Amino acid sequence: YKLSDVFLYFENNSTLYDRYINQTIALGKNMLNNNAIYLSGGYHTMFINRDVKFFSFMDAPKQIFEGSYWSVGLTFERNMFDRKFFPAKGSSLKLEARAFLDNSMDVRFGDNPEDKYLSSILTPPSGFSCGSYYNALLDYNVLCPILPRVALCSNLYLGIGTYGSNFFGESSYIYPYAKFYVGGVETRRMANYARGVGFQSGELSVGNVAVASLDLR
Repeated sequence: YKLSDVFLYFENNSTLYDRYINQTIALGKNMLNNNAIYLSGGYHTMFINRDVKFFSFMDAPKQIFEGSYWSVGLTFERNMFDRKFFPAKGSSLKLEARAFLDNSMDVRFGDNPEDKYLSSILTPPSGFSCGSYYNALLDYNVLCPILPRVALCSNLYLGIGTYGSNFFGESSYIYPYAKFYVGGVETRRMANYARGVGFQSGELSVGNVAVASLDLR
């Protein structure tokens, strides 16, 4: 299926959009009604497009990045909330480990200052070689009722990655789809997006991340 566009932000205030086409198959098992574990794999393609501006097509391409990869993942989920929408108590846990295999990419830039800046971020350095990426994440939520209509919600999100032979993001380059994205308060479908109050959706992109939050609902 095709996911809707998601904003990407860079330091020079360039606004780009990423779009995914995911073809995935998964085999899983539910355990005791509240737990599930499943193994998934598939082929994925990520496109990064620039914001369309008047006459921009004359000196720069709209699509500046295309990356594709195979993935294999193992996921465990536990949901103990009392109801699906607006739960008042309970907890949820998600653990996931994923491998990004057979990575390939293509970048296209025009000859203008903005594209030169974007090229410095999205283009791997000379001699860069990384056959596979691996990352793991933990997403834990707890809701504690205080009053009948008031609850305290805590969240912990941890994400770590290995890039080539390096751990904890010590790589000269990370493919955009292998990063963790932080920002926004809505719950995203994709596992590598963490909520971050005060930032736009996906505004921060990092190789490793730790986010803790406490909300009063």
